[in-house]
Amino acid sequence: MTGNLLVVVVSLAAAFAFAISAVLKHSTATRVPQLAGFTVRHLWRFGISTVLHPLWLLSLIADLAGVVLQIVALHVGAISVVQPLLSLGLLFALLLR
Repeated sequence: MTGNLLVVVVSLAAAFAFAISAVLKHSTATRVPQLAGFTVRHLWRFGISTVLHPLWLLSLIADLAGVVLQIVALHVGAISVVQPLLSLGLLFALLLR
């Protein structure tokens, strides 16, 4: 019984981490400078400003945490339990927004 509870808790934690990542990336997209054109220089500047934004870097950490938690959940439990719970990340992201 505790194994099943562990799988559920770790899967929900992974879903929450993925939701945090999505919300942070969305927030970053609204804060970086707008793309002025499709020249290489404008695309480069846009990419660098996105990658160096602190919220985007935090979203990468949340993504990494989500992947690690997902791996742990899949190691402990069945994919038929883990994957449906990970889909709750969408609901979590909507609630965090």
